[in-house]
Amino acid sequence: MTAPTTPALSFERLVVATGQAHTDFAARASRAVNASLTLRNWLIGFHIEEYERRGVDRQQYGDKLLDRLSESLIQMGVSRCDRRELYRYLECIRGNWSVRQLRRVSEERLPL
Repeated sequence: MTAPTTPALSFERLVVATGQAHTDFAARASRAVNASLTLRNWLIGFHIEEYERRGVDRQQYGDKLLDRLSESLIQMGVSRCDRRELYRYLECIRGNWSVRQLRRVSEERLPL
């Protein structure tokens, strides 16, 4: 029996193999980031929901909670935390979004 032979290595094969590795792993990284962002947004919504239910000083903020939270998070350098986004995160945690909607929002943030 003869051992299988490997194709001769050439510069063109090097370019193709390197390009393919980049494409494959960049796509994996994008999917990982999408999943992380979706979980991040869900967790932010969860924290807001919990605060609305049990926050010791929640009455102090009332209807202005999302505005005040947004301002504080922006000052901390947290991205995608304007009032509208925070409301969307709350909608997510409250079960008003389907899995399809979550996937769409995640893909809008970082398309594959």
